[in-house]
Amino acid sequence: MKSFRKWVSVVLAAVGLCGAAQAQIDIANLGGRLGAGYSYGAELSSMFSVRGNRIEADLGASLVSTSNHGWVQVHLVGLYQFSWPIADHLSWYAGVGGDFGFYSGNKGDYTGIGFGVVGQLGVEYNFESPWQLTFDLRPEAALFGRTGPDVTVGLGLRYRFE
Repeated sequence: MKSFRKWVSVVLAAVGLCGAAQAQIDIANLGGRLGAGYSYGAELSSMFSVRGNRIEADLGASLVSTSNHGWVQVHLVGLYQFSWPIADHLSWYAGVGGDFGFYSGNKGDYTGIGFGVVGQLGVEYNFESPWQLTFDLRPEAALFGRTGPDVTVGLGLRYRFE
């Protein structure tokens, strides 16, 4: 558990440095995402425009629990997304990216780092006010560390900076 706290401190320091560097970039949206599936968790979510498309960067914590094992994870997710309008204020989006995180098992049998490939498919509604509501499906394939696939369904609420 002591090494897990050390890794969490490193992640938070890295996020702080990235946040300072990112201050030069206009953030389009900032909010949160709740996800449920194989894991349950919450993420601080930001999104900004890049050449007509966008990048979503999330910092989150999740709890994974099975009948005989469970673990906690703290992770960073980065996605490059494309968006297409459906109707007024309504769009759908798709993206691909990666996930990097720190994991700690509840039985002390697994603590470490892991990374994987992430996809995302969702719809978003932009209210007349500067709020945005999102609903998405996010499959993930672990490449190192934690094994097995993960699929979460997420609901997000973000503030749009205009």
